[in-house]
Amino acid sequence: MTHFGSTEGRARAPRRARPATRPVAELARVHDMPSFITEVRAELERAADPDTAAAYAQAAPPDQLYAGLERYWRKRQDAAA
Repeated sequence: MTHFGSTEGRARAPRRARPATRPVAELARVHDMPSFITEVRAELERAADPDTAAAYAQAAPPDQLYAGLERYWRKRQDAAA
């Protein structure tokens, strides 16, 4: 949110985003980086027109998504151990 300017309904934004982020987070939990990138790109191609998919991939590069999500899952696993 901080990257794209102000918006109305900021308190509701995380709840609205959660259904879209959970499947991507799960992909990072079960795949290595190359497989994750392939899956995310395929989903973008299915879900959006080429211009929107390209804009999304530029704003949220799959390799960077994976790096953050992999760290999240690793920290959760370490905390549980």
